[in-house]
Amino acid sequence: MIIGTFNIRGGGSLIKRKRISKIIREGRADVFLIQESKLETVSPSLINSIWSCDSVGWSSIDSEGRSGGIITLWNTNTVEVILSFKGKGFLGIKVKWRDYTFYIVNIYSPCSLPLKKKLWRDLLEAKAKFSDGEWCLAGDFNSVSNSRERKGNCHLIRRSEMTGFSGFIEDCNLIDVPTKGKRFSWYGGKGGAMSRLDRFLVSENLIASLKIVGQWIGDRNISDHCPIWLMIDDSNWGPKPNRVNNDWFENKDFFSFVESEWKNINIVGRGDYVIKEKLRLLKSMLMVWNKEVFGKRDLEIEEDIRAINEADKLLESCREEASEEILAIRSEATSRMWKDIRVKENLIFQKSRSKWENEGDINSRYFHSLLKERRRRNFIGGLPTPSGIAHSVLDVKAEVLSFFTAAFKEEEDQRPVPEGLLFNSLSPEESSSLELPFSETEIKDAVWACNSSKSPGTGRIQFLFHQEVLDFLER
Repeated sequence: MIIGTFNIRGGGSLIKRKRISKIIREGRADVFLIQESKLETVSPSLINSIWSCDSVGWSSIDSEGRSGGIITLWNTNTVEVILSFKGKGFLGIKVKWRDYTFYIVNIYSPCSLPLKKKLWRDLLEAKAKFSDGEWCLAGDFNSVSNSRERKGNCHLIRRSEMTGFSGFIEDCNLIDVPTKGKRFSWYGGKGGAMSRLDRFLVSENLIASLKIVGQWIGDRNISDHCPIWLMIDDSNWGPKPNRVNNDWFENKDFFSFVESEWKNINIVGRGDYVIKEKLRLLKSMLMVWNKEVFGKRDLEIEEDIRAINEADKLLESCREEASEEILAIRSEATSRMWKDIRVKENLIFQKSRSKWENEGDINSRYFHSLLKERRRRNFIGGLPTPSGIAHSVLDVKAEVLSFFTAAFKEEEDQRPVPEGLLFNSLSPEESSSLELPFSETEIKDAVWACNSSKSPGTGRIQFLFHQEVLDFLER
């Protein structure tokens, strides 16, 4: 499913509507939310000029003079709208897409802080009223949650407003998913001010169900606001394996890089979600850093070999008193070459997952063969089913789920009952001690007791990383 939102700053112009239609068409939107239409009436012909095909449903709130106006559009071929509701500054729909039913609310917040607070209260009441599904709020909130979301005109930042907006997000139990693309969604006409006024706020269960991976802030054109797209990947096989390169920790820039990136990642939400998302984003940054630092290893080895041979040639013809400097250059190149070779072979060894007893015995061909064999073994080209061969990700996953559901289904209806047996029981004090929060020492002991090559779950960072960098992650 593809959902987009855009504050168009007026939709009366035919030229603007053509550009909006192009954005919707190129984005292949299933649902598109428009704010500040500045239209006192919305006609079917106007909607068709925006959507540019007949398979469109829509709901709207007319503007008050030349101020406001909200329009929500959806593709009737892919989305079924069950009901709609509206209030001052918001327009909501309950949609059914595939097997999921949830609420999408189009937001256009007023500029006045008292009116913003009233909007926040109204949305909390609506969420409590329509509590039979997950929620997604999107649009122009006209607020920032912290000072990093605004640049320029810093004197206009009201701490009480930022605190109130952050509190509203927490009270709604929604998550401001990470942004990609641009950093801000609104840019002042003179370029001196910019803010992240527009966003998606999504419930955690909806993130998991729809495979939401972030929100993309697109390029600005006909408005001083940018279109934003909710990024959904529903054709994913699952978390990708991630292994920490042991040689990272020997690189002089590694710890400073991790600390800098960790502090720069800004996630809003509950503490457990913040930690999880920061680690996920840090993992992708580490992959880029690893490619930049260790990805040119073969070229560096060849350059070192070339330097060694050039030094040998110079030694053949140079005077004896000049040989010390050349020997130092050759010695340095030799040291670099062997270091690079060991790093490369160590990485191959890690990827092979071989439990080779003698780690010092380098056999690249052997480890490469193990690596390729595991990849062949894990590759799923197709899965035989009663109705044919399943090729797509969704079909394969459905077949696997069906197989194991049937395999572990309990056929016996009656179970033995432990009547007449006496068991040892815990005292009330012992029972309550089981529910005590974990101490910091207990958490550290648990992490350090784990095998450093293992990870807490598929696609997570290995325990070796946590053991090495936990001190400044705590800060």
